Amino acid sequence: EDCGPDKLQVWVASCGDSRAILWRRNGGNIDATRDHRPSDDSEKRRIEAAGGFVSEEFDPPRVDGQLACSRALGAFKFKQDESLAASAQKVSSEPEIYEWSAQRGDWLILACDGVWDTFSNERVVQEVCKTDTGVDIGTTLAQTLQLCIDKEADDNLTLMAIELGAVPEVARSLEVTPEIGRAHV
Repeated sequence: EDCGPDKLQVWVASCGDSRAILWRRNGGNIDATRDHRPSDDSEKRRIEAAGGFVSEEFDPPRVDGQLACSRALGAFKFKQDESLAASAQKVSSEPEIYEWSAQRGDWLILACDGVWDTFSNERVVQEVCKTDTGVDIGTTLAQTLQLCIDKEADDNLTLMAIELGAVPEVARSLEVTPEIGRAHV
């Protein structure tokens, strides 16, 4: 791929039901991580192979009728089988790794499931990235979270957005010259 000062590589490790998306300003394409839900075929196979079950009585389905995500850094009670690797437990702590090519001006958005259960990737991009109101990004994020609350979001709400390369890199240098003929005491 082309490389240059405006080209960036973004690496994301995803584990759970929070999501990262990369919105490309040129073209409007969106890349997104995959939510780790117990009902996904590969996740369900691992859960069942570890002696667990996926309860369909809830929306979303839950590991052993309790946990709505199938990968997590915590959730230790679902990781008690000492004969299994961490990646083979009912709830795995193994992240999926994403590598995305980006450019200066693209946006990386990270949010928890409360945001994504309320709004689509496209709607969050519309609220956060495409609004050229001159308003501070913190205010824009707060307004987007308020929209989630107004839509009666019923889960925790965390939202972070980074405009990639928004702050130009400044070459930093330090010049040190010895002082000749002066003694320091």
